[in-house]
Amino acid sequence: MGFFQSVKIRARPSLPSSSKGICSNMLQSSVLVAVLQYRKPSDPCCHLKRFSKRSSGHYWGQIQMGEPPQNFSVIFDTGGSINWLPSSAAKSKKLSFGRVYDRILSSQSHTQGIAHTARYVSITLQGILVTDILKLGSSILENFTFMETLDYNGPRNLMSKADGVFGLRCWARKPVVMSNILNVLTKRGKIDQQLFTFRFCGNPENPKSDHVGDLVFGVIRTDFQNSEPTYVKIKKPWRFYVKIISVGEVEICSSCQALADTGAVKTVGPRLQVEQVFSQFKNAQIKKGALYVDCRTINDYPPIRIGIQEKSFNLRARDLIYQDVRKGRATCILGIRFIPEEKRTHWTFGTSILRFFHTIFDHGKKKMGFAEVKCPS
Repeated sequence: MGFFQSVKIRARPSLPSSSKGICSNMLQSSVLVAVLQYRKPSDPCCHLKRFSKRSSGHYWGQIQMGEPPQNFSVIFDTGGSINWLPSSAAKSKKLSFGRVYDRILSSQSHTQGIAHTARYVSITLQGILVTDILKLGSSILENFTFMETLDYNGPRNLMSKADGVFGLRCWARKPVVMSNILNVLTKRGKIDQQLFTFRFCGNPENPKSDHVGDLVFGVIRTDFQNSEPTYVKIKKPWRFYVKIISVGEVEICSSCQALADTGAVKTVGPRLQVEQVFSQFKNAQIKKGALYVDCRTINDYPPIRIGIQEKSFNLRARDLIYQDVRKGRATCILGIRFIPEEKRTHWTFGTSILRFFHTIFDHGKKKMGFAEVKCPS
């Protein structure tokens, strides 16, 4: 058995350049409005189009909460374990950016009477824990716990037009106060294997190109990959070791620790290592941790190599460059950056790099798999 998700992207305003952290990295410029559907593993994939004025889009999926169902577009976030939706009773205007959850309208809603606070580096969310029916396509998950968010403290417009976030990071700190989609699907016999996979496709150079994304629970779709997966064992949620990262002939790091964050667009690394990456790009300028390159020379940049176990994945630099067109003028930005005010020792692989892979998040066997992605031609 298995579930898969196809995504449709629309453009939304970008985050302030100073934003950072799991939530800020992931909530920028686009909204996904697809429905999670149940299908047999042999069924073909549904391919939806991307409509975006900007190429650096994020991936959001549609869920339904309550009975009768209320529709929401949410981010499926492997960088976090928090589930939350904005409340119709929220006083903060910063929570009125999209659809809101109305507990009174649901016959199956129950409050636990427990206040809860969630933090995403630069914002703080406050609310109460609620259980209700979560619908993922044809699958119904009763008594699903999430946070009904009543207050939002942080930069305005940080959430863009997102309705909420549903975390896919397992092994959350105890006590476990929220449901986890993967765990619930497994315990209730909805899937055979305790894993999920992501596939991201599309051309970052063409903001109007078709864009396909898939979230699959319970099975590995071999038709989504051009190679056998290379697996690496993990001890912490979706953190793994990269054997080597290099640009051209220059080694950037070895035995580098990385986090796979499906909610982030840009890939973020330690400042000194990212500056080494930047040094290999000529005719470029660094602004607030991002590299702006000459759109006319993107074919001249050296490839980036990522080694996982004994497998090397060679990425064309031009495929890591996003084109932002405003008022008829194109700006080209590398999909790798650093946060000037942040001291970090690990890499966070956002979709700028994850889109080269069919990525397997195998919680049951405590491992992750990476295969060359196969996208629609």
